[in-house]
Amino acid sequence: MKREGVLMQGSKTLPTVILEDGRLNIRGRSIGINQQEWWDRLIQNLNILQITSKEIRELHIYLEYFNSETNRILMHIFSLIDKINQEENRNISIKWHCSLQDETLLEHISIFSSIVETPIEIVLE
Repeated sequence: MKREGVLMQGSKTLPTVILEDGRLNIRGRSIGINQQEWWDRLIQNLNILQITSKEIRELHIYLEYFNSETNRILMHIFSLIDKINQEENRNISIKWHCSLQDETLLEHISIFSSIVETPIEIVLE
């Protein structure tokens, strides 16, 4: 079954997650404190979606800012994609949209890239 639309509604401090045309888009800011429950619901929704059903082909990240708690959760999501790509012989790609001037964000992306197997493509905007 093909599902599209808002998977998780965001706010001023939490991103919105949208599934459209095989793309999972995470867009906004993640600056809230104690946001574990929100991210847990996202992971639960991904499991309900059964990401291994081949619905999702790309993960696009448009985060203006994220904190250390989000950093940990993103690592978990990237590890999940690694596992699916390896065990299911899939090719879910990760694309991170950012500005060339955002050196801090580029450094974070570089660190993620050095840890996970799935390449993280930087899309400059």
